[in-house]
Amino acid sequence: HRPKTVGNDHPIAIPTIKHHAPFFDETAELFNQYKDAKLVQIVKIESIGIMIIEGKHKEIGSGIFISDIQEDSGAQQAGLVVGDVILAVNKDILVKVNYDYLLI
Repeated sequence: HRPKTVGNDHPIAIPTIKHHAPFFDETAELFNQYKDAKLVQIVKIESIGIMIIEGKHKEIGSGIFISDIQEDSGAQQAGLVVGDVILAVNKDILVKVNYDYLLI
């Protein structure tokens, strides 16, 4: 049995992961805190079609808001509207983050 290699036949130092640790979905708990929260799934082809801005919300505090939506985009088709707060993306919670955090 020959070890797996990477690039120019350099052996991989660690074995392939066969089992993943259980994952706790914190976003489900987050969505339950806000009565109008909704889960949307957008298939990204080139762009999801939104512009975002950092702002403040009376219940959530600081956060990331949708400032513009491209017509006929995946975001518009998913029902997002200008002013919506983005609570999470791909299970990364965005409540109380600033715009600079998103650029990292």
